[in-house]
Amino acid sequence: MLDIPTGVITDTYPVTGTSSVHVRTGSVTAGHVAWVAPASSTTVVVGTRATGDVAGTRIADVVARDRSGVLWLYQGAGAWGRGAFLGRVRVGGGWQAYDRLAGGSDVTGDGRSDLLATDKSGVLWVYPGTGNAKAPFSARKRVGGGWGTYNHVTAVGNIGGAKAGDLVARDRAGVLWLYLGKGDGSFAERVRIGGGWSGYGHLVGIGDANRDGRPDLLASRGGGETTFYAGTGDWRSPFKTGPGGSVLSWHSGHDEVFWRAGPT
Repeated sequence: MLDIPTGVITDTYPVTGTSSVHVRTGSVTAGHVAWVAPASSTTVVVGTRATGDVAGTRIADVVARDRSGVLWLYQGAGAWGRGAFLGRVRVGGGWQAYDRLAGGSDVTGDGRSDLLATDKSGVLWVYPGTGNAKAPFSARKRVGGGWGTYNHVTAVGNIGGAKAGDLVARDRAGVLWLYLGKGDGSFAERVRIGGGWSGYGHLVGIGDANRDGRPDLLASRGGGETTFYAGTGDWRSPFKTGPGGSVLSWHSGHDEVFWRAGPT
């Protein structure tokens, strides 16, 4: 979901003796914060993604890729603070082949969140979620090529009102595109959402934050300014800005991960 820059990810507020991944959850106004600590203080994380529930507990999980390309699952524990996640589980190696990961959408239509990855040649792959914490993803399936034209890919849940979870992708000209999920791991022809999205550093699918039954999107700029885009459920115009533009500002300068309770 959220692209976090390469490097050691540290906590927003000092936690003695460890490095932590900063995770924000809850509604847009609640601003609740939870933490997940790596297995050791020497762990270096080069990318984390909120994946929704991939372990089959109906509690949201997170995956993290380390510098050697190993992907780890941090299973949600359903608690706040330092106990928010259980011990990590090794998913597998070789994930350095991918330059982007996106999680949280059920694109295969089986009720479980899936993980999507674009490799460095621009091919998009889907790793179907299994609901098993010991082996959270089944063998990858090729979706298609040409995804190298995008500099940001985000799983947003079912925002278009079709059969399954969707993706949004931003091209290098700043145009945002919607890919409607068909429910079999593939997508319909892309639909143009609009231009002017290049100013955002992060686009984050946050699930149904305003409790209207439709998934929403957060877009953040430098300096901590964040705009809330409410989902409409209409693939022809999938987002609208919140009341009064709904520009939020919080914890300037920190990387944040948002998650949803389950696949949408």
